[in-house]
Amino acid sequence: MSETNDVNDAIKHFPRLRARTLRFGCGAPRSAQTVGDGSRALFLRSDGPEDLVTALWLSWFDESGEHHETKLADPRELLGATADSEDVPAEEKARRERAREGGTGIVGYSADDDGNRIVFTINGRLFLTDIDWNDETGAPEPHTRELAGEWLDEDPAMYTPVLNPRIAPDGEHVLYTTGSYLMLVDIGGELGDRITAVYGVSVEDEDGNPAENTWKIGLAEFVAGEEMDRYDGFWWAPDSQHVLFESFDTADEPTWHISDPADPEKPAAGRRYPRALTRNADVYLTVITLAFDENDRYAGITGNADVDWDREAYEYVAAVNWRRGHDPLVLVQNRRQTRDQVLEVAVAADGAALGATRVLEEHANEQWIDLVHGTPAYTPDGRLVCSLNDMATDTNRLTMDGRPFTPAGWNVRTVLAVTDEDVLAVVQRAPEIAPEVPDAWADAAATESVFGDHDARSFDVVSIDYNGTITPVTTDPGQWTASRGERGIVVSGRDMRSARAQMRHILGEQSATIAS
Repeated sequence: MSETNDVNDAIKHFPRLRARTLRFGCGAPRSAQTVGDGSRALFLRSDGPEDLVTALWLSWFDESGEHHETKLADPRELLGATADSEDVPAEEKARRERAREGGTGIVGYSADDDGNRIVFTINGRLFLTDIDWNDETGAPEPHTRELAGEWLDEDPAMYTPVLNPRIAPDGEHVLYTTGSYLMLVDIGGELGDRITAVYGVSVEDEDGNPAENTWKIGLAEFVAGEEMDRYDGFWWAPDSQHVLFESFDTADEPTWHISDPADPEKPAAGRRYPRALTRNADVYLTVITLAFDENDRYAGITGNADVDWDREAYEYVAAVNWRRGHDPLVLVQNRRQTRDQVLEVAVAADGAALGATRVLEEHANEQWIDLVHGTPAYTPDGRLVCSLNDMATDTNRLTMDGRPFTPAGWNVRTVLAVTDEDVLAVVQRAPEIAPEVPDAWADAAATESVFGDHDARSFDVVSIDYNGTITPVTTDPGQWTASRGERGIVVSGRDMRSARAQMRHILGEQSATIAS
């Protein structure tokens, strides 16, 4: 009877405990991104199992192979007591809701290619962390400051809210959106920080006065965020000289009024959301070329073109991928999500007009086309990796230039990295179609060193070469993801034994568990 009472008591307290711990994720490392060669990795972590305020951390190996963790930025040190009482813009609250983000403090970040400059927001303010490296000790020395704070204070109606800040790959500039304007921040130097509105959308009535603005710029529309897990609305080019951005008009969408259960006296807020058999937002893509002066300060737009595709037939922008050495790829879908096109957008192509597109692949499935995040993508040498809903084998597979190369029964859920030799992916194995498992999994199961099976319940990280050979990265069944550099990789997730999240940073023969 006592055991039954214990179980019932645990069930009774589970919902509140799960809520207080953000699904048992507080205090555990998350949101890892390898930088440089993979010997370093950025991640987020709060201070305890019920602490919601996340800080920015760096996991790194020194030259001797010893592992270290360094706190780069702590919201409580930057803002004091106000870090625990969040005040974020309504648009950011909506983004977090769609991303199922319940934390506070630093909940996202953007790093340059070297990983030595990182931008993020706290309570609607923009911050920059610079990492210097001590020549004698080899240790990181982080310096964090507010970025362009005087500009935000001088004219908040113009320069706020600060939404989705993204640092340029070269680390010299930051883009963010207010929803009405794309803002470019020149970082410091002798001339100080500066914010410039580089592109905007506004609406006026017949008398020239501001009217209801149903346009947004630099944000993902509701359908993209809620149904496609695409939260970005603009993308830096790898050369830091071009930007591709979305704008959309919600005028044809119905308005819903949503009340706040926590504040019943507060008037219901109007939001435009699509409804079945009604119009979606009207989505556009634009590509611009930026100019900078001798001091690397923004000097204007030298190229500007709308991206050309059949927007009536393919109204959803499902994915954008832009890797170094190539023009951007855009995946567009029809309303029923039964047909799609993979487009290449001309930016640096010789002889092609800026914004012109060419169709690289088309796919159709009269039932439904599943989206596989991370696709489409170019390999560094220019081959095209796409997803395929293979109905004949009942498997979500990957193709290389149209040829399937991942084996039947291995459902690809996410593509994490694409190289000339392989793809790193999250997969689910269907045992009835793919009964054989890699030797590493069979050996671990034989020694009973793992718990559970690698079946449809397990999201495993594997490397798949273009001959279809699978090499496991994770051994324990569980819910896993990863971020990989040239030499190092960070694996994070949960196994089947515990609800607690875990993270490991691996560099060659060295491996370290990042503390929870």
